[in-house]
This record gives sequence, structure tokens and C-alpha cells, in this order.
Amino acid sequence: MQCLTKNDEAFCGEMETGMEKTMEQIQELLERATPDQLKIILRIIRNIIK
Repeated sequence: MQCLTKNDEAFCGEMETGMEKTMEQIQELLERATPDQLKIILRIIRNIIK
């Protein structure tokens, strides 16, 4: 991600950090989910993608 100003650079860094944390949280939830919960999650994701 390219940023032009110091403020933009700081914002981009915060966004990347936030996205990494969110991805880690999602991964942890998926690892603990039961097969039935995974089916529900898959249904939700399919609706989002439509």
C-alpha cells in the first residue's frame, strides 16, 4: 500500500494492523467452530458475496 503523506502513512499502518488482528480473530473462531457452526458461517459468507 503506497501512502503520500506522514498522516496517510500512519493511517495505512493502523489499518494494516487492525486488519491483521481481525484476520487472527476470525481464524481463531473458525478453528474452534463446530461443523454446524461452520455451515452457518459459510451461508453468511455466501450471502455477503452475492
